[in-house]
Amino acid sequence: MVALQGVLKYVHEHIKEPISAVDVAKKLGYTRWYFSEKFKAYTGTTFTAYVRHYRIQLAAHDILSGQKVADVALGYGYDCISGFNKAFLKEFGCSPTSYKKHF
Repeated sequence: MVALQGVLKYVHEHIKEPISAVDVAKKLGYTRWYFSEKFKAYTGTTFTAYVRHYRIQLAAHDILSGQKVADVALGYGYDCISGFNKAFLKEFGCSPTSYKKHF
């Protein structure tokens, strides 16, 4: 997929906005299925998992830089703090507050 670098650049530039495989596939002129298969073949992960992982990594950085957990969660598109905490726990094995205290 020649456009993979473009896809990753698009994701990185729009990470605080809603991003879906359907929208990106449409921008590239592919079906969602074709795009998803090619993305996973090249990255080893699904598009959704990649976006989730990247968001949580950036969120962790923002939390360590002193931003409030609620502000970070909302800034990265989480509708509720509990959903953000669940995603954070899955990624790091601890809550955002524990992460901040530990690091």
